This record gives sequence, C-alpha cells and structure tokens, in this order.
Amino acid sequence: MFIENNFIDHSYLINKKCIRSYYQEIYINLFLFFCLIGLTYAIFNSNKKVIVFSNVNFSLFYLFLFILCFYEFVVSFYNIFFVKNKKIIKELRINKNLEIKLLNGNIVKLTDFKLVLNNDDIRFKNKGSFGEKVYNKYDFKYIGIESKGNFYLLPYKVESKDFLIKLLRSI
Repeated sequence: MFIENNFIDHSYLINKKCIRSYYQEIYINLFLFFCLIGLTYAIFNSNKKVIVFSNVNFSLFYLFLFILCFYEFVVSFYNIFFVKNKKIIKELRINKNLEIKLLNGNIVKLTDFKLVLNNDDIRFKNKGSFGEKVYNKYDFKYIGIESKGNFYLLPYKVESKDFLIKLLRSI
C-alpha cells in the first residue's frame, strides 16, 4: 500500500502481460526445483551406467540432466530474484514526485530522475539462460528510469507510450 492517499494511480499504463510473465517464470523455477529433487534421487538410486566414487554409487545416466537442470535453476533464480525483481516497475503513482512499486514490493520515491527512451541504452534484454532470444510474446517494450545510480524498467502498453512519456516529463 502506498503511503499517501492523494496520489493519482497510473498503473493502467503498465503492461500487465510483463508482470504475468514474471510470475510464470517463478512457476517455471518451482518446476525446475522439483525436477532437481527427482533427478537427485535418480542419480543415487538408478541402476543405469553406475560408477562408484568414494563408496557412493552415481548414475551417469541422469548426471547430464541434473547438471543442465541445476544450471537452468540457478540462472533463472538469479534473473527472477536479483535482476527483474529489483528493476521492473509493477505500479506507478504520481503527485509532485514519482512513486513506483517494484516487483519485490519495495516502494521507491523518485524526485530527480532521467528518462531513457532509446532501447539500446536500456541495457536490459529479456533472454534465456543460454543467451537465446525468448519468445517474441515475452519481449516487452520498456522505458528506462534512471535515478541516483539505480535503473528501473517501466513496461508500457504500446498505445500509451506517448501519453506516459508526456506524463513523466511533466513531473
């Protein structure tokens, strides 16, 4: 909840599909976690291609899948909770200054900020863990907001870009 009630809410200008895709990534990360649990069990209890190392049986049959799943889990966890969670704006309210709510729930008041409208200057690409381009439906348009060394991403609806830029410049 925001601190003051006299703010005008402009959250309808934010692309909600971007927020939904963030929560979908959390579900995918949970799936990868449960896959890791199952693969860990399979590595130690399978009879396929078994090797013994320090009196512990390892199945090489599931080892590659475990390493791949572990890598995907770690990279996905980092992208979700340490990159997107602290950068993407979930809600936007404006009064005399700009108040944003990030995906992790933190509320930040910005009095002095700079807009970054060129997508090449934003330095954020929605890519997978191997650097591949994610599906085009998850490639959203962002306006960058830079304030005191912090960089925030505002996913906007395509039809509301001009109004949003005018609104942010009027603060």
